[in-house]
Amino acid sequence: MKPLSRNSLLSALAALTLAVPALSQPKTVNPADARSAIKRASDAALVDFRGQFPELKFEDPCAREYNEAIKAAADEAKACLDADNPPAGSPLAAFNAKTNTQLATFCGDKTLQACADGVVHEQKKFCAIQAAKAKSRAKTAQQKCCESFTARKRQLEADLKAINDRLALCLSN
Repeated sequence: MKPLSRNSLLSALAALTLAVPALSQPKTVNPADARSAIKRASDAALVDFRGQFPELKFEDPCAREYNEAIKAAADEAKACLDADNPPAGSPLAAFNAKTNTQLATFCGDKTLQACADGVVHEQKKFCAIQAAKAKSRAKTAQQKCCESFTARKRQLEADLKAINDRLALCLSN
């Protein structure tokens, strides 16, 4: 038998090395796992959104206006961040339309949750214009409410000073 030359051994080894990736299955992502990861990231984004606006828990027309504005803002955010029915043309819609293999390629070496977090981050940017309008309405309502309370507080402080002055006169006699 003729011994194999060094070059033929290297050629055979190179052919095996190149053939192995071609024989292996392409990486795929389970769509249910992807939806679950997107849902978790969307839910976290909604909690963050609601955390920006405390609910005013007292009865006053301005509080009702503010609370209605934050509810509308939250509803808009929820609709935009809906993992099952995202707005057309949004990053979430594009993510949901991908096949298993496309998802695997898109996510690359990131974990599925990290990939989903990135998509939701992009979705939050996509929703930013509507969110900014809704936030502005809520902030305007909040400022209006606070201004009325600030004015009322000033009036009450002035009334209290007048009462204290009168009381001081009464007690000094």
